[in-house]
Amino acid sequence: MLAGVPLILFKKANDQKFSSWSYTFWWSALALIIVSPLALINFSFPSELKSYGLISLSAIGWTLVNLFNFLAFKYADASVVLLIGRLSNVTIFLSGVILLSETVGLNKLVGLVLVTAGSMAVIFQRKKLALDKGILLSFLPVAFMTFAFYFDKQASVYFNPFAYIS
Repeated sequence: MLAGVPLILFKKANDQKFSSWSYTFWWSALALIIVSPLALINFSFPSELKSYGLISLSAIGWTLVNLFNFLAFKYADASVVLLIGRLSNVTIFLSGVILLSETVGLNKLVGLVLVTAGSMAVIFQRKKLALDKGILLSFLPVAFMTFAFYFDKQASVYFNPFAYIS
C-alpha cells in the first residue's frame, strides 16, 4: 500500500502542472533528507572505484524511472500506470535469473504469472490492444527500474545499506 503513495503524489503533482524534472529532483532531495541520518550508521566510503560507477548508473536509472513515471501520469490514470509498473517485477525477476543466476522457485513463478496477467488485463481492454500514449510511457519506467535494480544489486556488496540509499 505504501509503495503506491508516492506514485499517487506524482499524479497529483502532475495535475498541478509541475515540471517533471523539478518534481523528480525535489522528490529525490526529500528522500535524501529523510534517509541521510541513517547513513551515518557504520558509514564508510568504499575503496573500489567500480562501486562509484555502479552507484552512478543506478542513480541515473532511478532518476529516469521517476521522470517517466511522472510523464506517464500526464496521459494515463494512476491505476493504469501502477498496474503496468508492476511488470518491473517480471523484468527484474527475469534479469536476476538470466544475468545474476538467481534461483527460480514455484512461488516466484506463480507470482510472475499473476503480475503478468494483471498487467496484460490493463493493456488488452475489451479484447483489443489499447496502446495509447499513457500506456506506452508506462513501460519506460519498467525498463529503467530493471536497469537500476541490476546496478543496485551489483553495488550492494560495496556499501552499507543505509549509506547506499542516501
